[in-house]
Amino acid sequence: PPPPTPSPHPLPPLPSNTTNPLPHSPTTTHATATTRITITTLTQTLYATIPPSHLSLLRLPLGFHGPDLITTHPLSHLGQDGGAGTGSGPGNAVGAAVALKHAHPHLIPVAVLGDGDFLMGCSALWTAVHHKIPLLVVVANNEGYYNDERHQRDVARERGRDVGNAGVGTRIREPVVDLMGVAVAFGATRVVQGRVEQLGELRGALERAVGVVREGGVVVVDVLVWNEDMEEGGGM
Repeated sequence: PPPPTPSPHPLPPLPSNTTNPLPHSPTTTHATATTRITITTLTQTLYATIPPSHLSLLRLPLGFHGPDLITTHPLSHLGQDGGAGTGSGPGNAVGAAVALKHAHPHLIPVAVLGDGDFLMGCSALWTAVHHKIPLLVVVANNEGYYNDERHQRDVARERGRDVGNAGVGTRIREPVVDLMGVAVAFGATRVVQGRVEQLGELRGALERAVGVVREGGVVVVDVLVWNEDMEEGGGM
């Protein structure tokens, strides 16, 4: 067959370098046992930042510890819907925030979401920004669909099998997703440049976030949350 005819409009060559490189994706740091953030210390810091009487938890992640919950009024925690594994968290959080804006504007609406749940429904942020619905989303980021990975680990141990493959198809790494970049793309406000990885950084980030929410803004704070399986080299 004859050789293909060259295009009359060839693409320009790729530049060898650029003066405006894309920002680097966040990478996992090796926090120490005293500086790392767990779901419990995240919860404690949240309550230290926002008095429980002024806080309404719209959603909580599957790994949340029930005894850490403080309830001082009927809207302290709005409960779960059983759909956290299907990305229902962001949409439900925005809907609940609408109700609080009109019926209980003195309450700070906070949704604590897993990173998997957040990624499956994060486009709901655009609706909150567009309609000026105050909302704080705290992503308890364990870099994976850890509920599924934990189940696979438990089953493997029960059957005497290697747990090394538990993270296949469940870890959200290589590359680590820039959740703040995703949130900003939908119009949300960032109060820190990257994600929060050290406990000492968390209180200040939450205080700044609450200030924006009180002014009617939508804020996402990405928080790296550790769990016990990281100690054995497993997924988060």
